[in-house]
Amino acid sequence: MLMLGSVASALFAVGLAFAPNPPWIAALWVLSAATWSCVIPVEQSVIAEAAGSTHLGRGLGLYEAACLAGATIGSLAAGFLYEIGKLAAGLRHVCGDHRVRRRLDPSRSENVSASPTTHTTR
Repeated sequence: MLMLGSVASALFAVGLAFAPNPPWIAALWVLSAATWSCVIPVEQSVIAEAAGSTHLGRGLGLYEAACLAGATIGSLAAGFLYEIGKLAAGLRHVCGDHRVRRRLDPSRSENVSASPTTHTTR
């Protein structure tokens, strides 16, 4: 059950990337939540069995702490990657976009040496 729920949740997460509209996203989130409702109790029962009755609180506490630490680190990493992506997109726009346009449309390139010069003398 643990493996089936994890694989199904991963497939739903991949499906989110290709969801065409919000109702699909909502449906995939519901299905993902249903798979996690199967996975989480199995994980907790494995922890409870491994910790034993004398250390049950400590075992489940460490499990929850690890889950929360993973969520925190994942959110920080996603934010960091998002900011790097914005920075990279901005640099591409500022530094490289004009070069790409010139390669795609040579008529838009500015050839300074071929432009006529006008000098006014008095």
